Amino acid sequence: LRDLIIDRRPFYWIDHEAYVLATFLIVAVAPWINNFFEKRKNAQDWYIFADAIGLGIFCISGTSLSLAANVPWLSSVIIGCITGVFGGLMRDVFLNKMPAVVSDRSPYASVGFLGGWFYILLLELGLSLEWSLWIGMIFIVGLRMSCVIFNWKIKYLEPKSYTDHDR
Repeated sequence: LRDLIIDRRPFYWIDHEAYVLATFLIVAVAPWINNFFEKRKNAQDWYIFADAIGLGIFCISGTSLSLAANVPWLSSVIIGCITGVFGGLMRDVFLNKMPAVVSDRSPYASVGFLGGWFYILLLELGLSLEWSLWIGMIFIVGLRMSCVIFNWKIKYLEPKSYTDHDR
């Protein structure tokens, strides 16, 4: 999706076939990994942690690759968010589950958005690309896990109910 948005050809996964092979390997062993964790009390914790790692990796890599394609900052951060969130969304859809990004009020996409800006800040402060990537990813994972651990929720405004005499 990211490569379509930034018009990157050939797609990243075509140039980097090792990622495709790694994906096939993970998919092949996923049922055993899932069974291993489902038998333990903290299976959901591992799932959330793994999801936070994915969010961090893909938000930062999406932002970084967009910047490398000369996409402006704001658009790069948004593309990074789309990249990070879309993977989890597709996973849940393929598992026939309600996507967590739309059903959970714990900050998710907003964490990726903040992490993308933090990554750009690190680059602008003169930190190397490699360090900025790692620190940006760790920031997103840490912030996402903090949201879960401390049960931070996004509050939605409730619509005002009108009575007949208010009209």
